[in-house]
Amino acid sequence: MKKICIFTSSRADYYLLSKLALKLDEYKNITVQILISGTHLLKKYGYLYKEISKTHKNIFNCKIIGNI
Repeated sequence: MKKICIFTSSRADYYLLSKLALKLDEYKNITVQILISGTHLLKKYGYLYKEISKTHKNIFNCKIIGNI
């Protein structure tokens, strides 16, 4: 069993990566994990993580603290 983790932090990259994640989910020997951060977790942008969790089962939130 192989595990693939996909990181997304905005709607723009999620749109592109979601198609890949759905395609990979079709394989029985691959487990896809989605690591979400950034604007997906903000109320201002509509909590996109709720929509992502409807489509994908392995969702992990990652809050980034502080400025770089």
